[in-house]
Amino acid sequence: MKTLYFTFVALCFTSILVAQEVKFKNKSVFIDKQEVLRYEQPFLSDEITFKKLHSQEEVVYITPAREDRGKYNEIIYYTLVFVQEKVSFETQKFNQKGMKNIFKQLVKEGVVLPDGTVNVEAMERFKVKYEDTLTKLLIR
Repeated sequence: MKTLYFTFVALCFTSILVAQEVKFKNKSVFIDKQEVLRYEQPFLSDEITFKKLHSQEEVVYITPAREDRGKYNEIIYYTLVFVQEKVSFETQKFNQKGMKNIFKQLVKEGVVLPDGTVNVEAMERFKVKYEDTLTKLLIR
């Protein structure tokens, strides 16, 4: 029983130490306290673009699709676009969590690397795991 408890505690600490810290500050994205990317979110706009630090090269673009329900605009899905890889997909698995949290999930799953590049294999796994074909279902 003590061995099981010790193993559980060790795994908890290991997962905390391995997890990468993602912070957003002054239009910059920090991964493990190192400035990696910058982001642009125009005033009163739903979309967010993550770009490389010293260029205009886009890495990830995220935009929500909203459904008008009277005075409430509910997010029904997000579109994620990996610009350089020319890959985009829709997902509703992150509804109401926010675009910055989606980006944190991309970092956590190894899609966006600490140097600001996209791991294509991890991106394909992420797409398989979270993709929903919503536009095809919504258009009748």
